[in-house]
Amino acid sequence: MAAPSRACDHMTGENNVSDAGANSANSALGRYVERCRKRLAWIARARIAAAGVGVVTLLTLALAAGAAYLVPSQGWIVAARVLLYAACGATILACLLRRISAKRAARGAERRVTAFDGQLVTWLDASRRRQRPALLPQLARSTLRIVDGNPPRRVAPGWLFAPPLVVVTAAAIVLLWSYQAAPQSWRLPAERLWLGDLFADTRPQIVVEPGDTVVPRGADVLVRARAHGFAAASLDVNASFAGSGRWERAGMMPSSRDEFREFVLVGVSDPVDYYVSGAGINSDRFRIEVADLPVITKLDVALTFPAWTRLEERTQDHGDVAGVEGTEVAIAVEANRPLGNA
Repeated sequence: MAAPSRACDHMTGENNVSDAGANSANSALGRYVERCRKRLAWIARARIAAAGVGVVTLLTLALAAGAAYLVPSQGWIVAARVLLYAACGATILACLLRRISAKRAARGAERRVTAFDGQLVTWLDASRRRQRPALLPQLARSTLRIVDGNPPRRVAPGWLFAPPLVVVTAAAIVLLWSYQAAPQSWRLPAERLWLGDLFADTRPQIVVEPGDTVVPRGADVLVRARAHGFAAASLDVNASFAGSGRWERAGMMPSSRDEFREFVLVGVSDPVDYYVSGAGINSDRFRIEVADLPVITKLDVALTFPAWTRLEERTQDHGDVAGVEGTEVAIAVEANRPLGNA
């Protein structure tokens, strides 16, 4: 009667050994797929980073060239800076969110190692089922024998990092060379695109007055400018009048009061875009808008003096008012158009 018991114990031991071997093979394959997944994910992130660096480099060169030749407004510069920052942020976010699934990693491994012949993906699918197939241990051991000769570095070799690294290095070289070789009129816009007004006090620039402004139609506008952080033998004002479609340039005269140079735009009747240039540096582009403002055509000022002065009420047609304390002043005006809230 004892023999059957020993046979059962023997069979139970064999089953335990078999289960332990199957679990060991499954664990080893799981670790293998995970290592392949991580390596492939890093390669994918490197490619995304390289693409982002390339795009940002091209954007920087294009926007700096556009700023140098078009002399855009401050709003254009801000929008371009936002675009560059958005491209950088999107690249970083894409790298952080990039994931490679275990199944995709298994498929990648099978593309690189043809000896798998579908076994790795089949094992992965079978191991995730709630009711595992009876032949899963044999499949795991068979697949593990192929894994032993094909480590993760063969599935995702290190040389796959080389192309992204080459792109990043080339982009850095192009940016550095462009910055060193380009004229100052290109370098300054590139700096402003990335840094904004940071270090503006030490950066060469042209300070312009009055900047963006609104003037009555037909008014004269005094444009004043001075070089800051560099020496300029002369400064020129560049103006584009509405409807002309072209830029006109004129030299500015030294001011008798300070280090500014001045130029008068006479009788501005339409909107004007303008900027100041000198020594290869351009200022920001500004705009003069014109408005049909009310014009006072008649002014009456009535002065009512205190009783103790015994002076009669007096009316005058100018605004120079003089009187003792307690004098009441009434002003009546006539204009060529409604004053509104003026």
